[in-house]
Amino acid sequence: MSTERKILSSRANGAKSLGPITPEGKERCKMNALRHGLCAEVVLLDGERSDAFEELHAEILAAFQPTDINELKLAEVATASLWRIARGWEYEKRIMNKEIRRQPEGLAADRAGDAFAELADNHRSLDLLLRYDTKFERQYHRSLHRLERLRESRARNIKISERTYRPPNSSPFNDVNEPNPVKA
Repeated sequence: MSTERKILSSRANGAKSLGPITPEGKERCKMNALRHGLCAEVVLLDGERSDAFEELHAEILAAFQPTDINELKLAEVATASLWRIARGWEYEKRIMNKEIRRQPEGLAADRAGDAFAELADNHRSLDLLLRYDTKFERQYHRSLHRLERLRESRARNIKISERTYRPPNSSPFNDVNEPNPVKA
């Protein structure tokens, strides 16, 4: 079993790690934390590319470098959020293009403006897309913020532990058996 000193030393050394630096190192470790495609099964819709999702997930894992289940879950939330943001952008593009094609011939900018006005005035799709985009954007940034707070908390705990650590059977006093040299 590891001693408290070894545990603290390992934590301190681990906190210094910047992860892989070379492209080869990044490539070698990018799938380390990927155990299964369950996150993809929950987030992907029929017809969406699982390879693109897994690539995004691997990039997030490489950036987050999760060290425990809490950090892994935050990485999964971040991945799902970014994927859903991209999906919303794709929907917006398709909805706009469809409405542009319905507009009478003319300048492309006029047709796009008229299509936007039609959608904004008579349909809820753009409002919903904006609301979902905002929701997923917040979700992504919240996961980043939570990860930072979690890691800062761990770093503070390590520093406090290192400062107050004393080997077993030690005392903050020179000799516990000597009488107090302070004179009254």
